[in-house]
Amino acid sequence: MQEKQEQRKSTDLICFWCFSLFQAFFFCISIYALLNGNPNKLGVPYDPDHSSCGFDLEQYKYIYFTTPSNNFLYRTVCLSECPNTQQITKLQCSPNSIVKSCQINPSVTNISESILAYPSEAYNSQICLPKNPDYLNEIKEFIVPSVNQKIGSGLRDLKWIILAISLISVIISVIVLLFIEKYSTHIFWGYFVIIILSLFSLCLFGAQQYYSSQEQLKLNQQLETYQIITFANSLQISQKLYQIVMIISIIAVMLSIIYAIYLKSQTTLLNLFIKVGGDFIKSNIACIIAPVVGSIMIMIYSFIWIEQQLYLLSNLKIQDNKYPYFQIDLTQDIQVLMIMNFLIFIWTLAFIIGLIEYVTSGMVCEWYYQQGNRMNFEKKNILSDLIQYHIGSIALGSMLITIFKFIKQILNSTKICQGFYNRIILAISKHNYVIMHIQPNHFLDCGIIVRELIIKEIDTYNKIGELGQTFLGISRLSMALCCQSICMLVIQDHPYSIILSLYCFVIAYSITSLFISLYGQSSEAIYMLYLYSQNHLSQEDNPQCTITLQLVFNQLNDNINQMQ
Repeated sequence: MQEKQEQRKSTDLICFWCFSLFQAFFFCISIYALLNGNPNKLGVPYDPDHSSCGFDLEQYKYIYFTTPSNNFLYRTVCLSECPNTQQITKLQCSPNSIVKSCQINPSVTNISESILAYPSEAYNSQICLPKNPDYLNEIKEFIVPSVNQKIGSGLRDLKWIILAISLISVIISVIVLLFIEKYSTHIFWGYFVIIILSLFSLCLFGAQQYYSSQEQLKLNQQLETYQIITFANSLQISQKLYQIVMIISIIAVMLSIIYAIYLKSQTTLLNLFIKVGGDFIKSNIACIIAPVVGSIMIMIYSFIWIEQQLYLLSNLKIQDNKYPYFQIDLTQDIQVLMIMNFLIFIWTLAFIIGLIEYVTSGMVCEWYYQQGNRMNFEKKNILSDLIQYHIGSIALGSMLITIFKFIKQILNSTKICQGFYNRIILAISKHNYVIMHIQPNHFLDCGIIVRELIIKEIDTYNKIGELGQTFLGISRLSMALCCQSICMLVIQDHPYSIILSLYCFVIAYSITSLFISLYGQSSEAIYMLYLYSQNHLSQEDNPQCTITLQLVFNQLNDNINQMQ
C-alpha cells in the first residue's frame, strides 16, 4: 500500500482547468453586471422619457397618472408627493416630453393634453393611487412591475433575511451532531415529521394564495384601494404555480409517509450503520472544523451569487413603451447569462461539498488503518494532497455525482436498466474519494475499483451500502424544507414568496450536506475500506472490522433469518 501511495500524481487536471475557466467566467460576468446594473432601479416606475422615479429623479419618487383614462395612461409624471385633494393648481413634479407642465389643466376640449388633480394616496412608496374607484379601475393593470423586476426587487429587499434564515440550518446541524449518538432514532423520525409538516404547510400556503387570487378576480370597480392593489398584484402571479405547488406537496407528503413505513423495518440497522461513523468522529472531534469552513465558503459564495443576480436583473434594456412599468426588460443574452451562472453556482456548491467529503474520507482512512497501533497507512497531509494532486478529480466528481444523483435513485428504486446501473452508475459515487486516498488514480479509475468491490458484495451493499446516503438525504431535505417554510412565513406578504424561499432551500440544503455528511460519509467510507481491505490487502495489513460495523453485519444476518 505504501508503494502505491508514493506513485501519487495529478489526476483529472483538465477538469480543474475547466472548473477554473467557469469560475473566471462567473467573476467576469459579475464585474460586467456591477458596471452596467443597479439593483436600486428594480421595480421602480419610469416616466415617458425613461427616467426612473426616485432614482434618476431622486426627489420625485411617485408616479402619477395625469390622465387616468384608458387611451391616455402613458401620460405620467414623477412627483415628490402625492396630492391628497382636488383643490390644487400645480403638481410637485418633474416635467417630461409628454407632460410638459406641472400646472393643473383639466381640459375637456383636448383630453390628450389634460392634467387632472384628484385625491390620491401613496402606495409602496412608488405610486400615487387615485381614491376614485373609476380611476383605480382604469390603471390597475398598469401599476404592477414585470415578474423579473418583482422578483429582483424582492430579492434586493429580502436578501439578508434569506441568508439569515439559511444559517438556521447550521444551528440545527450542529445540534443534531451533538445528540445523534444518543437520540438517533428520535432524530431520524423527527426528520420525517419535519418533512411532512413542511410539505403540508407549503400545500396550505399554495392553496391560500390560489383561492385568494381566485377571489380577487371577482372584484369590481367598487372595491377599496387596498383590494384593487391586491387584485392588480394577483394579475402577475401565475395561478398555475400555486396549483403545481399544491399537487407536488400532496404527492410528496404521500411518498414521504410510504417511505417512512418502508424504512420502519430498517430503523435499527440504519441507526447502527450511522453509529459506525460515530466511532471515527469520537476519536477525531476536530473533524467538525471541515463543515464549518465549508459553510462559510457556501455563505460567501451564495452572497456573491445573489448580488450578481441582482445586478444582472437590473441590467435592463429600454423597450418601445411609455407605460410606467413596461418600459424596460431583460434581454435574451442576459437571461442566458443568468442560467449559465446558476449552473456554475450549483457546480460550485457541489464542489465545496466534494472538498469536505474528500477531506473527511482521508481522515477516516488514516483512522481506520491505524487501529490497534498499526502503521500500514502512511500518514500524509490531506489538504496538501488535495491541492497538489486531486483537486481536478473533485471538480469532475462533484459534477458527475450531481448529474447522476437522481438518475441513480430512480434506477435503484425501480430496478430498471440494471446493466447501465452496474457499469456506469456504481462507478460514479462519493466512494471514489475513499479509494483515491489509497490508490492515487483518476476519479473514474477509482470508480472502477469501487464498482468491482460493490458487485462482489452486491446483496450486502444493496441492504446497507446506501444507508448512509439515505440518512444524509432525509436529513438535508428535512432541514432545507424547514428553512424554506420559515422563510415563506417571514416573507409571506411578498407576491413571490414561494420563489424567493427557494434561495433558502438551496443554501440550507448545501450547508446541511456538509455537517450531516460527517456521519453519512464516514460510515460509508469505513464500509468501503472494509470491502477494499478484504479484497486487496494481506491478512497482516488488514485491520479488523470495527466493532460497530460488525454489529451492523450481525443485525443484517438477524433480519435475513427473521425473513426466512
